[in-house]
Amino acid sequence: SFINMSERIVIFGGAGRWGSRIDRSAQQLGHETAIVDPRAEAQIDPKEAVNWATVISLAVFPRVANQIIEEMEEEISEEKIVFDICGRKNEIIPNLRRLNARGVSAVSSHPLANEKQPSRGLKVLIMPVGDVSGRATDFVVDFYSAQRMIPTFHDLDRHDDDMAPDQGFPHSIQRAVGHAVIQEGLDLDTLWKLAPA
Repeated sequence: SFINMSERIVIFGGAGRWGSRIDRSAQQLGHETAIVDPRAEAQIDPKEAVNWATVISLAVFPRVANQIIEEMEEEISEEKIVFDICGRKNEIIPNLRRLNARGVSAVSSHPLANEKQPSRGLKVLIMPVGDVSGRATDFVVDFYSAQRMIPTFHDLDRHDDDMAPDQGFPHSIQRAVGHAVIQEGLDLDTLWKLAPA
């Protein structure tokens, strides 16, 4: 079990919403962490961070994840574990599969919750990448389980199609409502107080 081992985790996007949560959780579990993020207070060299790390976490948009994988290809060696928490997967699947073909253990994950929600009982999708994903899969299952989240296995190739109706549509509605509220200059506190039961 990886929980009993201290890993060195570099978190790309570690100053962001899910990235900072991964950072806090990793430290609470006894792992060492380093953050590569333009928003972070201290900047570290990405290549040095990847060379130092045993685990690489990509808590960034898919386009950025692809740039990182492509720019760090030489540094991402077979002994590394790679996992992402990108919301969309189709764009990064080819690069994740390239890592797998080179012998790098990679897994994709998707916590089905807002990063501010308590972990206990929240589901997280676990999507292994290829035939050498075992170490990465074991790590993320242990990592999320230690936070009392519920790992749920899913087919990586089906992720975007399956999540679109479940998350894409509600997110679009929420964005439209948010835009309308801003456009109309409405006060959310007043709306909440006046809302029917």
